[in-house]
Amino acid sequence: PREYFIAGGSAGIISRTCIAPIERVKILYQLQSGASSGPAWYQLPGRILREEGVLAFWKGNTAAVVRVMPYMSFTFLSYEEYKAQLASTGAPSQLCNLAAGSAAGVTAVGLTYPLDLVRAAMAKPGSRYDSLLNALVTISRERGLLALYSGMTATMMGVAPYAGLKFATYEAF
Repeated sequence: PREYFIAGGSAGIISRTCIAPIERVKILYQLQSGASSGPAWYQLPGRILREEGVLAFWKGNTAAVVRVMPYMSFTFLSYEEYKAQLASTGAPSQLCNLAAGSAAGVTAVGLTYPLDLVRAAMAKPGSRYDSLLNALVTISRERGLLALYSGMTATMMGVAPYAGLKFATYEAF
């Protein structure tokens, strides 16, 4: 089981860090007030490079990795655990893979949701949070600890079919 946890976390760190430049361009483009109010998406990489330097493409990646590493670790670990438990019931393998994937996605969201909520809060234009920890502490102090889980049910409803289908499709090939 430890191998799945480590493999999932490693996959999350590596993939998130590799796509960080794409994510940075996407976020900056999304945060523009309108498509005509700023440069086209394909002009942003040059602007980022000129104005901020090459490392700016990874700005915010640490916070993203802090969120994705445990999410992917728990997803892979719980998927394998759920799959083994369901397989022991004699259920068809595709059904086991679908149900285990769905349950794994829901489990990972439940265990890491505050990090996702904080990431979203920090990405808002004019965010007053200067770090992940600052956002976690401020939100829980001002709105209560349960505020860190606001919107989690909707996220779980979306992740359950997505994760289930993702793992079932992966296992089918």
